[in-house]
Amino acid sequence: MMARFIIRSALDVQEAVRRIVTAEEHRVPFTTVKRDGRRIVATTTVGPIRFDDTMVIADVDVREDHARGTIIKEGPVLLGTIRFAVTATEGGCVVGWDQNIRGGRWSILNPLLRAVMFAGYRISLGALLR
Repeated sequence: MMARFIIRSALDVQEAVRRIVTAEEHRVPFTTVKRDGRRIVATTTVGPIRFDDTMVIADVDVREDHARGTIIKEGPVLLGTIRFAVTATEGGCVVGWDQNIRGGRWSILNPLLRAVMFAGYRISLGALLR
């Protein structure tokens, strides 16, 4: 499930990358985020349904005016790779986001999952990068 999008932010490159890789300002309803080194676990709970989304910050290269990074989704529900690039602009930065994510054991849900993940990442990244 490929999804690509671009977000413009008033943040500088370093702050945008910091927010992406630490998820400290992550504010998504029903989701809590815990970080342990390079590993991030986002736990979503809706009524009796709960699932953990485990991610590892695999590679990040930050320069003064640009950055690139890779995040690996390790499951158990979501698997795949996210790549992002951040480029400085006169008024802040532009973040390019490219995700290839699939459902782990529930591949039949991939079409629905794609729509939810695209919207979810767009909304959460937009809020994170404000």
